[in-house]
Amino acid sequence: MTNEEMQPKDPDVELDETEEAEEAQESLSQEVETLRAKVAELTDAYVRLRADFDNYRRRTRQEMETIGDEANSKLIEKLLPVIDDLERALLAGADSPDQGLYSGVELVQRKLTDILFQEGLQPVPGVGSPFDPNVHEAIACENADADGIDIVVDELRRGYVFKDRLIRSSMVKTAKRPVEEIQADEGDDD
Repeated sequence: MTNEEMQPKDPDVELDETEEAEEAQESLSQEVETLRAKVAELTDAYVRLRADFDNYRRRTRQEMETIGDEANSKLIEKLLPVIDDLERALLAGADSPDQGLYSGVELVQRKLTDILFQEGLQPVPGVGSPFDPNVHEAIACENADADGIDIVVDELRRGYVFKDRLIRSSMVKTAKRPVEEIQADEGDDD
């Protein structure tokens, strides 16, 4: 053993070393807590940023779909007179001696409507359906029996809905009971 190891240690020096070790440990503990808080803060910021980005991506995708649907709707709306003309041509050519031409027009009309229907175009319910002012435009009215109240009896121009949005209302003729019959029925209820 050496002389230094055999000499008793100074208690004041031991206390200073212990205090310094405790202070260093406390300092390290505080630094660890500070770093943990910083990690939690950055993790929270990351989670929020990721959620914001996911929302942005979803919102952008929805806006692009809406823009696409509006563009398709405008194009389809411009094609509706072509469909009307093809239907009129078929009505006029039904008795035509040139059945080849009639069949060709019928084929073109069917292909065009099939494509538009696949994209989301649907006709508004017509003859025999109840009158709905949201999708029908009544341009004529006739008297009817009790069962024919507010029923579409003739369709003068077909209306269409594209992806649950009305792009053209139907022009229809409706059937109603005479006012006198309606008033008489209301008087019976009293």
